[in-house]
Parts: sequence; structure tokens; C-alpha cells
Amino acid sequence: MAKIELTNQQVVDKVYAHLKEQGKPARDFTGQCFYRGPGGTRCAVGCLIPPRFYHPLMETNSIDTVLFETIFGDLFPREQIPLLKQLQHIHDSWAVPFEFNFIHERIRILCEDFKLNFPGAEAPKES
Repeated sequence: MAKIELTNQQVVDKVYAHLKEQGKPARDFTGQCFYRGPGGTRCAVGCLIPPRFYHPLMETNSIDTVLFETIFGDLFPREQIPLLKQLQHIHDSWAVPFEFNFIHERIRILCEDFKLNFPGAEAPKES
């Protein structure tokens, strides 16, 4: 049984709100993405992982390993892997920090594809 039980809609709502608030990807100066990045940043999947389930060794592993083969066992239901992978890809493709329109539009399309309500119906925050 998964340790983190969120509906797909709850996942998208939480990730969208987190990335909008954070305003930039969880990356270091080399461009490497992290589940837990510099300055307290967290990626799309990292923001879903409670501190009690996080371990620094996750940073060296793929999303499949982190979500489903951790020392804690399955963190998320296996049927959420396509959604979580897509959200992670959106985060990792975010090239220009503080340019939230990129995230806004990609998550809007993802919501259409997964038949979810888009949490950013209002205009995205501009910096």
C-alpha cells in the first residue's frame, strides 16, 4: 500500500500551487534538478514527499526508483506514475526561472490529457 494517498486532482492542485509560489525550479548552478534543491526549493515530485519519507539518497535515483523502490516502500500508488512523471518532466524542462507562464501552460495541457480540473484558471503570476 502506498504511503502517500492523494487523488490525481489533489496532486495537480498541490504541485501547481507549489511551483507558482516557489517561482523557479529546484536546481543548482549547474542546472541539475533536485527533489530538494538549494535554498529550500523542491521539484514537482519533491513537494509531494513529506520530510519523514525524504532521504538524500533519493537525489541520485530516477523518479521510478524514488517513488516505488525507496527504503520506505511504495510512496505513491503505482497508477499515478504517468501523472507524476509528466509533472516531473514539466518541472525539469522549466528553463527560465520566474517565467511561470511555461508551467501554467504545460499543466493546463496535462490537465486536459488526464481529464482533471485545471487549478490555474486565473491568469498566472507574473514576476
